[in-house]
Amino acid sequence: MKKLFTLLLSLTLMVGLSACSSSKKSTIVFGLQKNYAPFSYYKNGKLTGYDVEVCKLIAKKLNKKAVFKTYENKQLVKALDSGNVDAIGNKEEITYNVNEAKGQLPDYYFSEPYKYSRLVVITRKSNTTIKHFDDQRDLKIAMSRGDFFEDSVVDDGGDIYECADFDACMKAVEDQKAEATMNDLLAYEYYMKQHQDANVKGSVLSANLFPLCFQFRNDSLKLSNQVSKAILSLNSDGSLSDLSMRLFYQDISKKE
Repeated sequence: MKKLFTLLLSLTLMVGLSACSSSKKSTIVFGLQKNYAPFSYYKNGKLTGYDVEVCKLIAKKLNKKAVFKTYENKQLVKALDSGNVDAIGNKEEITYNVNEAKGQLPDYYFSEPYKYSRLVVITRKSNTTIKHFDDQRDLKIAMSRGDFFEDSVVDDGGDIYECADFDACMKAVEDQKAEATMNDLLAYEYYMKQHQDANVKGSVLSANLFPLCFQFRNDSLKLSNQVSKAILSLNSDGSLSDLSMRLFYQDISKKE
């Protein structure tokens, strides 16, 4: 009887482990910002936005299911490091110096870009002093930690007024808790459609477009390569362009 019980327990564990393994292989868990319209945000209780739709297209290309977990921006890398998610979106690629001869791995891997961002500096309407990006030096800038332009503000001597998300940054500028904030032009335009009386304006617009990618742990090179291959395929067959045009009437999936 004891042997029979042990055998049944072993079979149960094997089935359970097999199910977990199968489930893990059949999904990609994406970590996204929870309040970053029009890229990843909740509308009528449903997660939506450009980044969400891109994740679904990628997963479909790889014959997997996209699963989503949302966080404040500053929590995304922690969620990736802890293994709570497989990839996080809206990240700038960072090049790491590693000694491949010694078998060193970079801290993270990054996919091919899936969108390109044009930055805008946002101030109160009365502001007449910020006319260039350099004019933010030594000023208090509203920002959510983890933004890819955070380092540039700090390097320029800026003092960061920390906010949970982009909406909070905009409110901080209006309430004179910060002199400016900086973010994606589409995020600013979407916000202004929802808050037409907001006492803010776009003061400076970047000439360059910034590529944004998915970020992976350094034990996920295979998944990173698979996602990159899917992105290239989605660019080639026009899927990303079609999605971008449908949502924004412009193509943010390409640099040109």
